Amino acid sequence: MRTFLLMILFSAGIVRGLTLEEALEAALRDNPSEAIALARLQQAEARYQQSRAAYRPRISLEAGGTHIRYSDTEAAMIPGMPESTEQFNAGVQARWLLYDGGERRGRLGTAEAGEEAARVSQKRAREQLVAAVARSFYAAQNARESVRIAEADEAFNQRQLDEINRRRDAGQAALADSLNFEIRQQQAESARIGAQSELSSVLASLGALMGQEDSAPPPAEEDEHEFAFELTPEEAWALAEDELPSLALSRAARKAAEESLRAVRGQRRPDIALFGGVEARREDDPNFGDGDLGQTAGVVLSYDLWDGDARRQRRRQAEAELREAEEEVREAELNARANLREAFVRLEAAREQVRISERTLELTRRNRDLVEAAHRAGTESLLRLNEAQRDYLNAESRAAQTRLQLRNAEINLGLATGTLTRHLGN
Repeated sequence: MRTFLLMILFSAGIVRGLTLEEALEAALRDNPSEAIALARLQQAEARYQQSRAAYRPRISLEAGGTHIRYSDTEAAMIPGMPESTEQFNAGVQARWLLYDGGERRGRLGTAEAGEEAARVSQKRAREQLVAAVARSFYAAQNARESVRIAEADEAFNQRQLDEINRRRDAGQAALADSLNFEIRQQQAESARIGAQSELSSVLASLGALMGQEDSAPPPAEEDEHEFAFELTPEEAWALAEDELPSLALSRAARKAAEESLRAVRGQRRPDIALFGGVEARREDDPNFGDGDLGQTAGVVLSYDLWDGDARRQRRRQAEAELREAEEEVREAELNARANLREAFVRLEAAREQVRISERTLELTRRNRDLVEAAHRAGTESLLRLNEAQRDYLNAESRAAQTRLQLRNAEINLGLATGTLTRHLGN
């Protein structure tokens, strides 16, 4: 009901049409996908900072108290030994890993690649959202154009019906002529209702993409965006190499696999760490003094001689994951090149179809007007007028459809180069 009211107000000039810039601004502000992508990026950033912590010393505080009740056997072994005692301790311990064979460096590199992948995923999510909003916006424009075409056809047939009825009243036209235009007027009305229903459906989808609970208002009549895709295939591929999210994601995954393998190989080398601490111990009383303090400091080297072959299998797994990642990079590059070629072909075809459809529309409009004038003068048949009007309606619908196809082809080329958001000015 709200959408229908908006369309009435829009037609009356009370509601200004929604622009693509406004639709995109609302979507990038309110659509949940933007918040989801940002949250995932923040998670990746936090994982990277966790990996950096492995390069810093670990400091821990420990304090405790223990009640010990000795057994009768222990009491009998030491004359005068009390039945129980309390022991208290408190201390600060520090440990700093100096060398681990490159394992922590590999883990840091893996986290760094994950952070980069999250940034690329955020960009890809934005590109996909922008593409979905733009497609929905242009589909709404096309649906609104279908409503206009149906309304014009309805008005045309109503005008012809009124004229025929006047001629019938003067005894110059037959009932069949009147019925012909009445039938066509009813068909045009039905087409208008269907077009309005389609427009309402598209506006509901557009509203959801914009992050609104209600439908979007009807789009502005004029499309203010001009896509500047005057690129050669070589220039487009150079853009894709730098900008395309699918390529960047596959390369980030390969880097993560390389760093994971480095981390696994580091497990074959010893760990070297510094340690030290200050600890106080006292029996029966937790009131520590200077005499209760002790210090420790040293260097420790540790090396696993045998772990049941788990280390070797982890290396095999990491090597296989790296091979998989390398092939996925190759696959992504092949798919990107194919998508780019297809996008260029479809864009050129869409431009040519728009040119032809616009020329056809102009010819059919002129033809319809000439036949209508001749029919009023009695020199053209009703059948010929019906045919001319039908040709004109088909040409209008085809012209609107080819314009939509051109916009979708431009969107696809923007996605294929990874620059859609830039071309839409956001």
